[in-house]
Amino acid sequence: MPGCATQGETMEEIETNIREAIEGCLSVDVEVPVLQLDDQVVELAL
Repeated sequence: MPGCATQGETMEEIETNIREAIEGCLSVDVEVPVLQLDDQVVELAL
């Protein structure tokens, strides 16, 4: 996730902080793209 970053003094603090950072990044509204007739959509699951 570009722009999603955090820090902490212990591994426990880092783990808590990264969960909060990810939740914050995912809570941002994402603009729905406008597709043209010749566009293709590819979904990847990792």
